[in-house]
Amino acid sequence: EIFFDKFFVGIVLLIVLMPPAFALLVIVAILVKNIQNYVSKPFATVMYRFSAQFRDKDMPSAGDFKNFISHIPILSQISQDEVKMLYSKIKVKRYSQNTNILNQGEKGDFFYLIYYGKVAVCIESSKGDYVQTDVLKTGDVFGEIALSINVPRVATVKALATTMTFALDKDSFIVTGK
Repeated sequence: EIFFDKFFVGIVLLIVLMPPAFALLVIVAILVKNIQNYVSKPFATVMYRFSAQFRDKDMPSAGDFKNFISHIPILSQISQDEVKMLYSKIKVKRYSQNTNILNQGEKGDFFYLIYYGKVAVCIESSKGDYVQTDVLKTGDVFGEIALSINVPRVATVKALATTMTFALDKDSFIVTGK
């Protein structure tokens, strides 16, 4: 309190004696006050603002996500709690055109839902070349076979256009699939 009394006396003297110095002091005081306000905010608010820059801009709201998966047959009958769990566990993954998303023979680690884009499903022939067997688009899923029956990937999936998927890891997929 003694500091603040001397501080205010100093401000009064500056107002009377040196108007330009007062302007500078006011600017410094405003800056200090803003810093104090920012530091005194609850930790959760600060962390929310900090983490906002890392959130995915394309991630739909929980309601939009629920609506999106309600049109996917393999997920249309899951409970509200499972929808919330899915929403909290999914990872957004983007792929540019001509990028392999997964490769035949690899260990399956994710189940994918196509949010937008188009992918080709290809199977390696006995000659070593790849034969396209299907084209999947928005709302289609892939990767469930390797996770469901614990076998290596049975096909290679390649992005035919810029594609965004929601990827669900094996543990979350198994819980949802019950």
